[in-house]
Amino acid sequence: MQAKIIIPFLVLTMLLVSCVEMKDQAIFDAPADQEIPVGIKNFYALNVFEGKMNGEHWFSKPPEIESKECLDITSTYFITSELDENGEAIVEPAMRWTWDKQAGDCDWMGLGLGWDGWSGKDLSRITDNAAIQLKVRSVKGDLKSLPLAACLEDYGDNQLWIGFHPQVIENGVIKEDEWSNVTLPLAEFEWDIAQDIDMSNIKQMIVQFEAAGDLYVKEINVIPFKGGFTKRIEIPHAAELDLNLDGLASENSWDQAKGVAFSSYQVKSLSDDENLYFLLNFESEQDLINPFKDGGMWNGDGFEIAFTTNHELNKKRAFMSSSDQHFIINLANKHVWDYRNSALIEGIEVAESKKENAYQFEIQVPLSSLDLDPFTTNVKYQMEFAVGKSSADGTKREMQYKWNSEGKDGFYAKPALWGDMSLTPLAKIQ
Repeated sequence: MQAKIIIPFLVLTMLLVSCVEMKDQAIFDAPADQEIPVGIKNFYALNVFEGKMNGEHWFSKPPEIESKECLDITSTYFITSELDENGEAIVEPAMRWTWDKQAGDCDWMGLGLGWDGWSGKDLSRITDNAAIQLKVRSVKGDLKSLPLAACLEDYGDNQLWIGFHPQVIENGVIKEDEWSNVTLPLAEFEWDIAQDIDMSNIKQMIVQFEAAGDLYVKEINVIPFKGGFTKRIEIPHAAELDLNLDGLASENSWDQAKGVAFSSYQVKSLSDDENLYFLLNFESEQDLINPFKDGGMWNGDGFEIAFTTNHELNKKRAFMSSSDQHFIINLANKHVWDYRNSALIEGIEVAESKKENAYQFEIQVPLSSLDLDPFTTNVKYQMEFAVGKSSADGTKREMQYKWNSEGKDGFYAKPALWGDMSLTPLAKIQ
């Protein structure tokens, strides 16, 4: 047990995780028949907690207050329905977290887990490729929220935090009669307020408790998890692409582009040193209508694209930067309006093909038409897509469908609502 300084309050909600048990083993000078441990980009300290409490764990408990009135961390066991090779019931160890901040008028309450023998752990190479998962179970009744937060703390006492918000809880509920998973992607931690964190020298994971709760925790592990909860599009890139802009998309390059879908719309993208290419597919029972020739194009059938060209910007920013782009393609007359400069854009080519009610648009956006330099491969940018559907009389937009920011307003001004975008080398076409 170890005392801890008060940690700044942050908004807390829910979380869930599942775990795979993996033990950290040395890979040098190992016997020839020894199995090499599973790792994530050469990070092998994957197990944070596996049921039994030891000297790698501490929690705050003021001596003058009964532990049950603030925070109590105890060992417990579960008898599973499975039998071992001797026909005996399998017993699984776990922790029980019991806390009530109001009942004891408690100060800060926290639990620390200094896994891997309290060594400095280098997570710097996996921040976009891993998550911390907890396998948890309610002591009494199903839970739809958890008043908890977690952080990673380095050996300089710098901390990187995340709240247990609804997205981290698997299926949105923690069961009483079965184990549930809570997943905390490293990419979703609050990086914008933890710029000094040294991810190459992480000391421990800390859990902060608010309100009250009673929870079993069986395992905590670092698991493979690409990115965060933000949607992603990976755009194949080549120095030069030979595409015939006819709306048919018959080239092999398009087959290597993975599409993203939202509602009934699908978008693919390709890139070369001079252009971005987009392929938009959807069905519509009414003819496309968009009589507008300026910024009012959003009122009709239109395809909006927004993206950043500076991968170093804070991706959670709520304002547009000078390097952010946002334009709309009028799907009826093929004009393109630049919302950043309030002007029509010359040079963007749009080809359409139609079969019955199925539309396909093939779009070429020269970087020079937006005064842009080529993108860098294998770094993370941001991008958003939106498609507007006109009313039958063509006077206004009836619906708008968005890719990453569906259900949220303001993507045209808030890059924090955009998805992730990266350029990856195009595989050699046979």
